Amino acid sequence: MNKVLLIDDDVELTTLLQEYLVEEGYEVVTDTDGRAAIAAGA
Repeated sequence: MNKVLLIDDDVELTTLLQEYLVEEGYEVVTDTDGRAAIAAGA
């Protein structure tokens, strides 16, 4: 399974994109803060 890191401060957009990508077979990790996501190793 392919994994996608999706970072955006717009939670509604992130949720919409996550739902679509999951339906397409992707594992999706989301975050609203790019620096924090990179620091956490997401």
